[in-house]
Amino acid sequence: MWSQFYLINFHFAVNLFAALTFFAIFWLHFDAWILRKTKLLTIRMTAYAVLSLGFLLHATIIESDILTSPLFGKDTINLISTVLLLLGYLALTVCHLFDPILPRPNTTEDQIITPALILTGNYTLIALNLFLMPIAAVSAGFMYLRRATIGLEDHLKPVAIGLLVLAVSHLLSISVFYRQIAVPFVYDLTRAYGLIWLVEHLIFLVGIMILAKWIFGYLLKQFGTQLFMIFTIVTTVIFLTTTITFTGLLTREIERVTIRQLETDVKVLAYGLNAKKDQSLSEAAVIANYPEIVEGVAAGSRKGMAEILFNHLTVKKLNTLVVVDANGQVLGRGEDSERIGDSLSGDTLIKRAIKGETVSSVISIDGLTAPVLVVKAAVPIIQSNSVIGAVQSGISIDASFTEELKKTTGLVTAVYGGERISVSSLDTQDIGGLINTSKNVAKTVLEQGKPFSGSVYIGNNLFYGAYLPVTDINNTVIGMLFTGTPQIEILHTVGRSVELTFVLTIILLIMTIIPAKLISGYITRQIV
Repeated sequence: MWSQFYLINFHFAVNLFAALTFFAIFWLHFDAWILRKTKLLTIRMTAYAVLSLGFLLHATIIESDILTSPLFGKDTINLISTVLLLLGYLALTVCHLFDPILPRPNTTEDQIITPALILTGNYTLIALNLFLMPIAAVSAGFMYLRRATIGLEDHLKPVAIGLLVLAVSHLLSISVFYRQIAVPFVYDLTRAYGLIWLVEHLIFLVGIMILAKWIFGYLLKQFGTQLFMIFTIVTTVIFLTTTITFTGLLTREIERVTIRQLETDVKVLAYGLNAKKDQSLSEAAVIANYPEIVEGVAAGSRKGMAEILFNHLTVKKLNTLVVVDANGQVLGRGEDSERIGDSLSGDTLIKRAIKGETVSSVISIDGLTAPVLVVKAAVPIIQSNSVIGAVQSGISIDASFTEELKKTTGLVTAVYGGERISVSSLDTQDIGGLINTSKNVAKTVLEQGKPFSGSVYIGNNLFYGAYLPVTDINNTVIGMLFTGTPQIEILHTVGRSVELTFVLTIILLIMTIIPAKLISGYITRQIV
């Protein structure tokens, strides 16, 4: 989750840097416009202001799979920022089409090529991102490159290179439309905050750094402008640092509260398991005190025993119900009336029940895809203060156990047999039998018998989870109890707060421009 959090803030910081850079270019043209108010200079100045605003709005965008309900509606800010960026690039292109080039010596007018720009049709947000945005950025870049190579304005080469690099970044942004393809490899490459997303933003950062190096080389040469830009940059850095720190602390606190709640929730799961132990003990005790059962065991008679055991097993939804004599020989089974006469004298619970103890334990039985945990209890059958036999009952921990807990408490849980998931209420298909892949969980819970809480993978999904060991009657760890929540849900929780923080930061930054200009102007007048 933290990697996504850092990338969200990286996206915000890079676009904020882009907005600041284009604002600086706008300010350079604004200074020139004050002295020479031409139409072309007005268009160029406005184009850079529009680009700055477009990147400023784009900074507030959080990917839709992180933020399920954006503050201003789905794709609204994305559409507005895309249109602004497109208009800015196109305005730069159109401006250069009508702005005559200063020819180099020995260059005729025939050698100066003026490309035609044709735009037709109505385009949706998808078309704007997929087609027009990189083309518009390339057009603007080539216009600057044309002036720098054919004409005499060599100083414009960094602008051309920067815009062309941004065009490559915009071209990579089309990967968002491949996220719906049901191919894991393609999704992993194109997903939000995935490899292509990261490459796109790194290329974007390189382009902005080229533009920033060029523009600040000009602006930091005039004292008044230098003061204004220093105030603006410092204010931006302060707001950016505050924003990242605040959202980080908010996310950390929600993470801490979530893990603490999961540590409580897993104890509820353990309570449910203990309730199964009590139920198994209770049902075994009922049969152990059943007159017909006591008389039958005392007489060594199986008459009517099978029917009693079967009816009780069926009504109480038990998985096993067995009656043995004092030697551990099976006299009756509720689940299989024909399977009698074998010996359970080696069973630990039966041994202790024959000695007069009432015991219960969780045991692990090998299943088809994963171990099955069964809660078993054994109660002695007593007649005239003597133990004449024992009753053993068992309840399997199956999917109904976790699903019932999910319905009554809302908890997402899993029960492990060893390192494999036996049953769970996780919304992931084919999760039964999955092996725990966390070495920390295996070492802490299975080896040391201690609770564990933190970040874990279940399958391919990252969870916050809490674990408790499951032990048998000998206090040997045979499995684990788990409660968890997907980490993406934590980002959903903090997403709205992070988005609101970004928006407020942008608003406050815009509001500081006028005071920064007034203060820098006042200081300049005092010195000059």
